[in-house]
Amino acid sequence: MKNSVDQNIALLTQYIGEENAKLRNGSLSAQGSENKRHGKLAEIALAKVLNFVDKNGNLFDQQGHACDIPKHIVENSKLPKEFHYDVEIKFYEKKRRQLLLGDVIRKCNAMQKTLVILLVSYDCIPQNVSGLEVIKVEPTSKEVDYFRKAMKIAEQVKDRTNSVSETRSMVTEFNSQNKEMRFYLNNNSNSKTDNRQIQICLNLNK
Repeated sequence: MKNSVDQNIALLTQYIGEENAKLRNGSLSAQGSENKRHGKLAEIALAKVLNFVDKNGNLFDQQGHACDIPKHIVENSKLPKEFHYDVEIKFYEKKRRQLLLGDVIRKCNAMQKTLVILLVSYDCIPQNVSGLEVIKVEPTSKEVDYFRKAMKIAEQVKDRTNSVSETRSMVTEFNSQNKEMRFYLNNNSNSKTDNRQIQICLNLNK
């Protein structure tokens, strides 16, 4: 088992290096912040290592989907059967244990049915891959109830009849009431542009 993990990390390191070179020379396009561009590298590398491909044999492109790799793609991959659920891919520095999962409504819907997170970690720079962790989020009944409440909060955040300031207070209060949970909400709404965005996060230290 250890040899298999070591081999996967070696392959990830190789592929991330190759895709990073493409990103630098402009042959690979990735939008957003530096972290989002690094995330794209991990998605491509894991697709190669675990054979996340579409019906035509091409590397799966998650654009437009509710999760990075949907269940029907995972079912035909090299990932063991026990992890055949919707998959999210995260690429963070190894010391980070707070994961931003994405839009509250989409991710809460996915996690009610079980979600698998593939966490690729690196040491200092993205080319130094240091680990691959498979996290299976199987919610308890209490967490399912939490997801339902979180989605209602998200709807209020996106309702522009509520000011951004009001929604921040809602989210702060909701997080305070649910301190014991391994999940929490992050309100990224912008008061200047009135852009509404709220994410659900996972604390791996709980």
